[in-house]
Amino acid sequence: MSSKKNMLTVIPDNFGSLSRLIHLDLHQNSENFFDSTMNKGLLFPHGYSHPFLENTFELNNSLSTLLAEIGELCHLATLDLHSNQLKEFPKEACKLRLSLLDLSNNSLSGLPSEIGLGLNAVPSEVWESVEVVKVDLSRNSVQELSVELSSCISLQSLILSRNKIQEWPGAILKSLANLSCLKLDYNPLRQIPSNGFQAVSMLQILDLSGNPASLPENPAFSSLPHLQELYLRHVRLQEVPFDILNLQQLRILDLRQNILQSIRGKYHELSTFNKFLLHMLAIELSEIEWRKFSS
Repeated sequence: MSSKKNMLTVIPDNFGSLSRLIHLDLHQNSENFFDSTMNKGLLFPHGYSHPFLENTFELNNSLSTLLAEIGELCHLATLDLHSNQLKEFPKEACKLRLSLLDLSNNSLSGLPSEIGLGLNAVPSEVWESVEVVKVDLSRNSVQELSVELSSCISLQSLILSRNKIQEWPGAILKSLANLSCLKLDYNPLRQIPSNGFQAVSMLQILDLSGNPASLPENPAFSSLPHLQELYLRHVRLQEVPFDILNLQQLRILDLRQNILQSIRGKYHELSTFNKFLLHMLAIELSEIEWRKFSS
């Protein structure tokens, strides 16, 4: 059914009786057609959820919000919401088993993590929304980052926990000048190049936990002068990399589930604060068999 390019402001009450409807095109109607007071009645007149609506649902009406109930259109395959004014995508809509989701040309600042379950690649909607600041694709099967992701110059937070990424994506990360949070924990990540951290010098949060093969022999953490949180759980560390202790802004250092025995470098050269930090590590982390080195 096509009702596009009209001035519709309301859907008829008997819409819910169209039990064989599989395609609904409502784009380019009134800008108020799908506002927060209308859209529930549109999708669910008199509380009736339209279980047979499938194939395509198109809306281009300057929408600014979507109600959570859209997630109940369980047979929908294509949801086209391009060229609207959406600022958020409801997590309930992530239940839809879509073959195509078009969110391009909106005002989205991020996507809910639930949208990504089962993905094996970064969806194109990420780089098509140039203003996106956070991408969370945790617990998927993403193996590599698309080159197009380099165009997301506003991206501040990239969370790829528990995927299948093997290679450090240095070339792409170097293009993300505003990136302040990177989480690659529990990926089968191979060894990061010795100069790999130079690509993300503005990071404030870095999580490489669960990647025992990722750290080079002498990881250059000094290339991350703005780092405030560093998570290195379960990476088989036997020594505390001395470079870590030169991070003046570091506030959280998580080295749990390692086999720490010593610290590299000269203990007497540390600042008072970092000596205190080391002693706290020795006290709080039961895995550490602490050794003091005077020189």
